[in-house]
Amino acid sequence: MLNKKIILTRPYGQTSNIFFQHAYFDAFCREHEIKFVNPYMQSYYKDYPHLNEHGRSKLMDYLTRKLLKKKLKWKMIKSVDFDDLDKVPAYDDYILNSRETTLYCEGWYFRHTDLMIKYRKVYQHLFAPDVDKAEMQKSYLTKTNDQLLIAVHIRRGDYKEYLDGRYFYDDALYIDKVGELVNALGRDYKLIIFTNDPVLNEAVYRSHFGNLIISRNNVKTDHYLMSQCDYIIGPPSRFSLWASYMGDKPYYHIYEPEEQVTLDKFEKMYA
Repeated sequence: MLNKKIILTRPYGQTSNIFFQHAYFDAFCREHEIKFVNPYMQSYYKDYPHLNEHGRSKLMDYLTRKLLKKKLKWKMIKSVDFDDLDKVPAYDDYILNSRETTLYCEGWYFRHTDLMIKYRKVYQHLFAPDVDKAEMQKSYLTKTNDQLLIAVHIRRGDYKEYLDGRYFYDDALYIDKVGELVNALGRDYKLIIFTNDPVLNEAVYRSHFGNLIISRNNVKTDHYLMSQCDYIIGPPSRFSLWASYMGDKPYYHIYEPEEQVTLDKFEKMYA
């Protein structure tokens, strides 16, 4: 579909959501040969050196954002908000059949699971972070042949307020659920705990699970490390979903504390 272009007018959420939103739009545009412009990815180019495949400059993205803000404020353009998952077919129709050559879109509910699967290797390349893989292997990922790496995502911070703290779990709950996973695996294991809790009670976890490491790295490094683990467990979060997608690894989200963790409940993001 030559000469048609989609420009994203607003990013959605934090890093993991921003990455998914970009991939959702980008995959659709790749499939239909539409140019996709996301001027809000510029801050990630340094940490993800393959991401800027179109060679956009900082100045170009900055000017695009400024111009978009001005045009939206003065209603010179209309940005269509993809805000309803049930309307995805209608959004597809709008993009593919609009007579406009440049379309302005935003929103979170634009999904094509089949295309996320089809282009997984593309995004595994584009979003490959600039990390020292040898050092990560040495410091975190080294294991014996029989060991399994388990990523434990302990989300605190913003989750105290999110949905009235529905997924703000205490240490006892995490210990219980990880214990259920360990028992279900029946294998030697090594835990890597990922958390935004600056005062996590490490001692209580070590008293239950001796072989563990606490990761205190930045987002790009934690995403990478989590994607290399054999199993991922934690509360509902796009952070762990992105790691599952990038690493093609199984995850389990703790929605109901009373539900027992079993291996058949693990799944892969867009497997």
